[in-house]
Amino acid sequence: MEILPNIYQIKIGGQDIPGLYAPNVFFVVGNDSAVFIDTAYGKKNEINSYLRLWEEKLRPKLSAIILTHRHNDHIGGAIQLNKATDGTLICGDKEVSHITKSFNNIIKPIGTKNGDKFNLGGITLEIIETPGHTSGSICIFLHEQKVLFAGDTVLGGTTTAISPEQGNMSHYIDSLNKLINYKAKYICPGHGELINNPQEKLENIINQREKRENQILNILKDGDFSPEEMFSKLYKRLNKKLHREAIGQIKSHLIKLKNESKIKVNNKGYYSIERKL
Repeated sequence: MEILPNIYQIKIGGQDIPGLYAPNVFFVVGNDSAVFIDTAYGKKNEINSYLRLWEEKLRPKLSAIILTHRHNDHIGGAIQLNKATDGTLICGDKEVSHITKSFNNIIKPIGTKNGDKFNLGGITLEIIETPGHTSGSICIFLHEQKVLFAGDTVLGGTTTAISPEQGNMSHYIDSLNKLINYKAKYICPGHGELINNPQEKLENIINQREKRENQILNILKDGDFSPEEMFSKLYKRLNKKLHREAIGQIKSHLIKLKNESKIKVNNKGYYSIERKL
């Protein structure tokens, strides 16, 4: 489906869990070449859809197959798409080792850095390093139309999970503030529908994270709590499949607050307010 001039969204399947949407793959076509952004899971029907669209556009040269981050619902079809189109696999520098491992060392994507550009002919794409969801997550900005391809840094209809094992809440907030400066007109998210109020969306996400931090601090005013105990207080109704991600989100906030010297943790894993003398 062409959602904006020269930008096509491919979405296969529905949502497995309420509030979570199928991954998006985007195909951007310039006068001289094209790129795919992300590749979903790599199921046969998904790959067939990508190749069918590529064929319909007369098989333009692929400047790149850009992978926004390491997760399987974004890189699953990368090797198959690379073999079928000869498009070069690109990802953020800090994701190279993780993605190569996921590929069982069959192929190593090329790392890209903040500010790197791809000229497709009338369309210029710029790489933006946006660590947070993972340590090497990237977004891509289309300058001429002011469109931001956000991967999982910004989602349509739900919030981004930040786990302490792969991401960092402080970096995530910094990345959102960085994206505000690009003044995008549209955001193409990794999951969900096109976002046509980018500035408001980004500010709302930052406000949501600040609100969650304040809720955590308010809980800790009543005593010492573990992340699991905080989860019970913060989430009254949540699909069981999302409990692990929600606890990880709380832990990421706790790490940020601890690094800011607002809270402390004891050797049993219980957190409390850091009281100044």
